[in-house]
Amino acid sequence: MSSKFVRDEIKAFLDANWVDTPIVGEENEFDSPPDNLDPWLTYGFLAEPENQQSIGAPGNNCREEYGMTNITVFVASGSGSETALTYAESVRDLMRTAALGSGLRITTVDAPETAFPSRVDASQGNFFGYQVAAHYHYQYSA
Repeated sequence: MSSKFVRDEIKAFLDANWVDTPIVGEENEFDSPPDNLDPWLTYGFLAEPENQQSIGAPGNNCREEYGMTNITVFVASGSGSETALTYAESVRDLMRTAALGSGLRITTVDAPETAFPSRVDASQGNFFGYQVAAHYHYQYSA
């Protein structure tokens, strides 16, 4: 699980900078997708174990967290892949230039991959999407 700091920073960044579609169900926390078939975005996190990079300074050791944010843009099924792919490329461009909090940076952003069938179970059949994985590195003292 990624840290609260990482989640808060990426949420704030997306809320402030993503204007192309509504952000629905942050971290896939909803019972069903939007009632209409308008495009929408959701995201979630994956993380690796934390690493301690220094010793001998309790409470002030250097720690590192690696992980990724999976950001998926959905469009109505049957509307063609061009719209979904265009949105996904916009997400990719946005995350490449993300200015995040102290010690947190995006290291790489993967090319869009198909998100169908959706990882959001309730959306299968009504939506088609592409997912972009933005890999991050968070270095901090604790």
